[in-house]
Amino acid sequence: MFTNGTLTSSFPLLTEAIGDTSIAVTDTATGNITATVDGATSTVTAAGKFGVGLTPAFPVDITGNQASNPTSQLHISANNSSDGAYLTSIGGSTAQLSGGMERTAGAWTARATSGSVITVSSGGVTFTGDTSLTAGNTFTPTSRIGIRADGGFRIYGSSEAGTVPDPVQPTCDANSRGTFWLHKADATTTTPDHLDFCGHTNVANTYAWKTVVTWP
Repeated sequence: MFTNGTLTSSFPLLTEAIGDTSIAVTDTATGNITATVDGATSTVTAAGKFGVGLTPAFPVDITGNQASNPTSQLHISANNSSDGAYLTSIGGSTAQLSGGMERTAGAWTARATSGSVITVSSGGVTFTGDTSLTAGNTFTPTSRIGIRADGGFRIYGSSEAGTVPDPVQPTCDANSRGTFWLHKADATTTTPDHLDFCGHTNVANTYAWKTVVTWP
C-alpha cells in the first residue's frame, strides 16, 4: 500500500500458481524483495544483502533446520551434479566443509564413491575420509585425524578390535612414506596399542613399517 507516495506495507509484485507450485514475489515497506516458492523464501534487502530462508543480516545468509531440511548448505559443483563440495553448519561453533558427501536429514549421504569432511567444532578440528562408497547411500564418516581445542593431536588409526571393521594398513612404499599408523588394541585385553611409521630403510629403494611407540 502507498500512503502519500510512500510504500507503507507489503506490496505483491507477482502471485502465480503453476500446477502444484505457488510463487509469490513481494516488495515491502523496508525496500526488501522476497520471493516465496512453495513456502521456501529468498530475500534481497535494500542494502543488497541476499538471504535464503531468512531476512539476511550479512551479505549472504543461509539458514535451515538441518535435522529435517538441509537448506543451510552451500553446494558447489563442476558439472551441475550432486557431487562436489558442500559447506554447512549445524549450529553453535560447528562448520563443515565436505567433498563427495552431503548432510541430509541429520545424516551423511554419499554423492560420489569417496568422500571427506573437515569439521570445525568446539575449538577443535576433525578430518574424515572414506572410500568405496555408493552414491545415494547414507554412511558414518570415518575420523582419521583430530586436533583438539587444547592443542592435542590425535591419530584415530584402526578401531578397537571387534568394534568396526579396521581400515587396511597401506603398503609402505614411496607413496605412503612418512605415514604414521595407529593400531588400537581391544581395550578389554592387556594387548598394548602401538604406533607404526613408514619410512625408507637402509636398503636402496626399500620401504618398511616400523613400530616407533608401544606400551608398556
